[in-house]
Amino acid sequence: MRVRIQESLGARVGKLSHDKKKAIEEEEELLSYTADVLPSLEEQEVRQLYPKGPNIDFKKELRSLNRELQLHIFELADILVERPSQYARRVEEISLIFQNLHHRLNSLRPHQARVTLIHILELQTKRHKQAVEDIQRPRYY
Repeated sequence: MRVRIQESLGARVGKLSHDKKKAIEEEEELLSYTADVLPSLEEQEVRQLYPKGPNIDFKKELRSLNRELQLHIFELADILVERPSQYARRVEEISLIFQNLHHRLNSLRPHQARVTLIHILELQTKRHKQAVEDIQRPRYY
C-alpha cells in the first residue's frame, strides 16, 4: 500500500511548484514514517471507522469521531436508565471510537514533533541573530 501512495504522490509532484512539491514530499515522508512506526488498526485487529487513503482531512475525521463519541455516551446514559442490561454493546462501541481517536491522534505525532522542532529552531535562530546584533552594536558609556 505504501508503494501505491508513494507512486501517486510522486506522479503529482512533477506538475507542481516548488512549495507544493515540498509539502507533498513532507506528506509522503509523514505517511512513510507513520506506517513504519505506528501499526495500522487492521494489524491491531480493530475496525477502522474513518476512511483510508493519503488525502484524509484529519480535522474533519477527528471532529466526526468526537461527535460520534458524544452521541454514543449520551445513548449509553439513556440505555443505563431505561435498559441497564443492554449497556455492554454500547460500551464496546465507545471503546472502538476511543481506539480510532487514539490511533488518529498518534498518527499526527510525527508532524507535531516536526512543527515543534521547527518552531524551537526558529526561536534559537532569532535569539542568536539578536545576540550578534547586540555584540556588533556600538556601545557608548
